[in-house]
Amino acid sequence: RKKYSTNTFVADRRSPAMTRTSFGMFVLASLGATDGCEAISPEERLDCGKMTQDACTAAQCCWSPVDPNPGNLPWCFFKDRKKQTCTLGADPQSPFSDAELQQVMALFEANLDAEGTGMVMASPDHATGPGGDYYFAWARDGALSMNAYLQTKGFSGAEEKMDKWISSLEKLQKQPDPNGIDVLVEPKFT
Repeated sequence: RKKYSTNTFVADRRSPAMTRTSFGMFVLASLGATDGCEAISPEERLDCGKMTQDACTAAQCCWSPVDPNPGNLPWCFFKDRKKQTCTLGADPQSPFSDAELQQVMALFEANLDAEGTGMVMASPDHATGPGGDYYFAWARDGALSMNAYLQTKGFSGAEEKMDKWISSLEKLQKQPDPNGIDVLVEPKFT
């Protein structure tokens, strides 16, 4: 066996053609040869879902920051996929009847202002299924639900429930946690 120190030079034993090919690939890579990333415009980027450059390149995706970025275009995107646009020329129809939409809205509103508390419930389930009791109000999900409610009802239609929801959040965030944990770390209330 040969032992090599860090200062030992070991000759490349590959064929001259193989060495030229390797050298050519090195030169192309160092000159910024395309790997598919440059062929995708910022508007066509399909988000790869990675938040850092290291995670992005580890996932074999492209990393190219956009600045300024008012359209919130992804910095990490797939090199082999593009965002697709709908090319259908059809005249889409409403998928639900008015009666079905009213039923969906009634079920949605049942989770708003739960039991007169103002809370938005993630689930009105009181141990009715195999998972046990899941009667929680998540602050983030409540905000998303109230935003959807505001968009569908308008301010005047949503104002009363919105005021009650905000009051319930203010009250709940001032409550001490029985386990001594800051409730703002995981804002989930029962």
